[in-house]
Amino acid sequence: MVNILLQSKKYSQTKVIGKNFSYDLYIGEVLSELENFIKNSNYRAIRILTDPNLVEAGHLKTLLNLLKNSGKKVSYGIIKAGEQFKHIKYFSEMIAAVDEPELDRKTLLIALGGGVIGDEVGYIASSYLRGVDLLQMPTTPLSAADSSIGMKVGIDTDKGKNRVGAFKAPVAVFIETSFFDSFKNSPNKHYGYDSSWAETIKHSCSYDALHKQLNSKEKFVDLVERSISGIKEFEKKTINPLMLRNIIAKGEVVETDPEESGARVGLNLGHTFGHAFETFMNRILIKKDPSGATVYPHGDAVGVGCHFAAWLAVLKKTGLTEADLKRQLKLYENLGIETRIPEEAKNSFEEIYKIMAADKKAVSGKPLFVLQERLGKLKKISERQPDGSEALGGYYLQPIEKEFLLKAFEKIK
Repeated sequence: MVNILLQSKKYSQTKVIGKNFSYDLYIGEVLSELENFIKNSNYRAIRILTDPNLVEAGHLKTLLNLLKNSGKKVSYGIIKAGEQFKHIKYFSEMIAAVDEPELDRKTLLIALGGGVIGDEVGYIASSYLRGVDLLQMPTTPLSAADSSIGMKVGIDTDKGKNRVGAFKAPVAVFIETSFFDSFKNSPNKHYGYDSSWAETIKHSCSYDALHKQLNSKEKFVDLVERSISGIKEFEKKTINPLMLRNIIAKGEVVETDPEESGARVGLNLGHTFGHAFETFMNRILIKKDPSGATVYPHGDAVGVGCHFAAWLAVLKKTGLTEADLKRQLKLYENLGIETRIPEEAKNSFEEIYKIMAADKKAVSGKPLFVLQERLGKLKKISERQPDGSEALGGYYLQPIEKEFLLKAFEKIK
């Protein structure tokens, strides 16, 4: 369950409670709460892992100054920035950023950064010294909405995204939303901020996220719809409640199914196609820029993937209407998030299909998809197929005939 412990103008605090884990999650102006958390902990050492972008933005310096009087030994390590380096061939470099003789299993690792850092540091924490504690401190809307509360951590291989990984619950999550302000005048604004809202939009289109402790009966998708202008203006009075609603939506799914054996697969709306499309686009970009400095934004891939999945739902007559699809599309497009196949990929269906067939959730080479029944509700399939066989992959994943996949692909060009 997700319990709302505190709501104030300054910050909110929730507790996510699962079968074998629990942790507190703070949203808003939370640096003083982080300082208290560290001071009152039993850790001997704190190791902050981040990337050069966070150093340049000043966030590492902020954290080091905050914790200098914590009574703990505080140090940091730098990991290369970017999805292209979240790869198994760089894992020894990732470990080198933390592997110091004075660190032991009473060390807390802090993942300070976006989704890539959260994935990498989470996987390091699950394997270094056979496991040390992890604190997530996301610095983008995407990492705050998705990876920092998902407990799924991992790194990529040549075959695809996150094929080596683990489930790792954090001891706490601190979302300091003022960190988002560093994107206001940044050349990385689209990558780190605008497209970074894609996961929140996706969750709002999957779950109504009503909660008995909320003083509102407004559905999540309605809240997102009226929050677009506030998001564009970096308004904390808009962003903080939106983050809280997202925590409720995702947190309640994660706590019921932490290891993705059933209901949690619903969080993968748009991701079967989206991940394959992202992999394909990055292959194009690496040919243009062999340094790997340019990568396709994950948020844009989610936007394209959710557009694809919405058309599948309409074509398969799950209940989602074209009016629903257009309304959902507008949410992404109003923030400048991509939803369509670009010119250089318009003839790439077969290549993307092969990548989908190799997805870790595919069964016997069949890619599986999550579909919507309406905005705010996913289409749940029977635990058995009509022929009596077991359902593939969980309560929401289902195989779709290739002819429908091609039709949906044509719709989003």
